[in-house]
Amino acid sequence: MFLARPGTLSTDEVTLVTSMARIVASGLRGRQEHERQAAVEEQLTAALESRVVIEQGKGFLSYAHGEGVAEAFTRLRGHARSRQLPLRAVAERVVGGDLLL
Repeated sequence: MFLARPGTLSTDEVTLVTSMARIVASGLRGRQEHERQAAVEEQLTAALESRVVIEQGKGFLSYAHGEGVAEAFTRLRGHARSRQLPLRAVAERVVGGDLLL
């Protein structure tokens, strides 16, 4: 493609460049959307996995102490907060038998 005059674009060239820019922008938006969806999926999966371990920990403590799951959760959460540990980490130790609260 040749420029109509050096440093300027013809109307057809402007139209072509504009169309190409729109195509590239559309592709980038599609890629960004895909990356965003993948990140959300990863976050949801991690949250679900964390929730499962916490529920198991509550169940274990509830059974071990003959108490309700609300009380077991309070016990689990209290231990985590007092030691500034993630709730999931404490629950994993309870479920693994490394910690009995």
